[in-house]
Amino acid sequence: MKARSLLVLFAAFAALAPASVDNSSEALRGRLLPDLPEHLEFAQKDMLHGQVQDALAHIGLILMDHATYHINFDTVPPEKQAECTAAFRDAIAMWDRALGNGFELDEVPADQPAEINVTFQPEVKQAGSEVAGYVTWSRKVVGGTDGTPIHMDFTADVRVRTIQPDGEQMLLEHMRHTSAHELGHVLGLDDSPFYGDIMGPLDLQHPVSDFESAELENLRAVRTQAEEVKEQALAMKP
Repeated sequence: MKARSLLVLFAAFAALAPASVDNSSEALRGRLLPDLPEHLEFAQKDMLHGQVQDALAHIGLILMDHATYHINFDTVPPEKQAECTAAFRDAIAMWDRALGNGFELDEVPADQPAEINVTFQPEVKQAGSEVAGYVTWSRKVVGGTDGTPIHMDFTADVRVRTIQPDGEQMLLEHMRHTSAHELGHVLGLDDSPFYGDIMGPLDLQHPVSDFESAELENLRAVRTQAEEVKEQALAMKP
């Protein structure tokens, strides 16, 4: 199970300049999590051996083109829940605009199973530290050894906070940035050190509402390669 959290620059420190980032850190912007290119490599090798279903399972973990999610609330008052839901749906819309065709997350009722479980709650901590949110996930291909078909197996648990440590409400813009950030990990992006990036830390006074183009280059590239492998695999299916 992998995990990532979104560090937050809380209001008391928001006036401080963010830590400087030198040019050598530019490569950290848009960096992929290691399991994403690994699944692409596995898929390409499967195609060389004619293992079409195996390849499609690995590609499915990259494209996430038919995943489902549901939203839960942990002690969040009813009057806040609509704002939370809007923030997460806005974050999905951001990713839909950024990635275009081949990306689709479908919402299902909270009492139905879904690959991505989203929970809004008053506070979120990881390793004892206050964070705006975090996600844990498992991305793997299973089956084949016990007679079951090869298939992708993906689960993710997203947590987003609704109250700042000083008791102030997290605004829709804060929760949207956090949600988009955690979805970025689900899609395979690592953290960025840059304030102003979706995958960077959250500054409560300056939440981000769109992507820097450099954040998306590597992800778009690996998804394009995955789409090409998918087309080849589907053409080979009987």
